[in-house]
Amino acid sequence: MKYFFLLVLLLSINMLYSDMGPLIPISGGNVKMIKNDDIQMLDEIISFHLYRDHYTVEVNYTFVNEGKSQEVIMGFPNAEGGWNTAPIINFKAFDNDKELAVFRKDDSEKKADKEKGEGQKYYECSKLFFKEGEKKAIKNTYEQIYESDYDSTFMAVNFN
Repeated sequence: MKYFFLLVLLLSINMLYSDMGPLIPISGGNVKMIKNDDIQMLDEIISFHLYRDHYTVEVNYTFVNEGKSQEVIMGFPNAEGGWNTAPIINFKAFDNDKELAVFRKDDSEKKADKEKGEGQKYYECSKLFFKEGEKKAIKNTYEQIYESDYDSTFMAVNFN
């Protein structure tokens, strides 16, 4: 009996590691400058707020313009479809506390992935004006449903 207990303890010890969860591809990531190398990210702070059926994310960035005064498009990655992936929803962007207009831009380089069944990839975008040398506090907020590594096709096996 004590060997059985020891065996169960040894087999279940890996559940104690916090980084042993399944890997699930989800939408989101870092803000990307579309066709611009002058604007650089100085820092990023991410806050998650967990709810029963979804979570919200607030990302606060500091960007600096290392080039001349210019208008730029900032894009936040999003995806729809593909393997176990739900898009982010209710995306909002702010320049300090001023809400920015958001528009969607397709990632034309990845259109071939749609044919492979990997889903639609796009960016949630907004336009910003940076003066030469200016630092800006940018905030993005969005919601995401929880993902699962459960594969429903496994249950379709006929045991008869």
